[in-house]
Amino acid sequence: MGRPHSASFNSLIPATARGGALLIVALAALSLPLSGSMAHSQSGWAGVMAVGIAATVCCLAAIFALFLTERTRGSLNAVSGLLGSILLRTMVPLAIGFVISRINRELFEAGVFGWFVVYYLGCLATETLVVTRVLGQQQDVEAAR
Repeated sequence: MGRPHSASFNSLIPATARGGALLIVALAALSLPLSGSMAHSQSGWAGVMAVGIAATVCCLAAIFALFLTERTRGSLNAVSGLLGSILLRTMVPLAIGFVISRINRELFEAGVFGWFVVYYLGCLATETLVVTRVLGQQQDVEAAR
């Protein structure tokens, strides 16, 4: 009974990095009107800019990490690829958010670092679902051999 439900849920999650990248971009694009309007009501156009920068940086970092994971799966460098993707996904948004909050006081006051956290967590959750599907598909292929 539980199997058809999980099969239908799995069919919604892409099994490739390209599909995962499209899902990450689509979810970010769907969230931008709400988060942008919230940021605009609190901080004006600087808030909108903070949301846009955070969404762009976090989505790009998650997409690159996803492609790195897919590229190294099943190879001798699979663990290194996973660790590299974690480093890439985490450190790029953290470093850029920190630099922006230091050099641009207006974006700092608009909450750019908070928006980095929001989009980082959203991209992390989406990327984790896609990576588990991508790696699970690889195991299914190997088990079928």
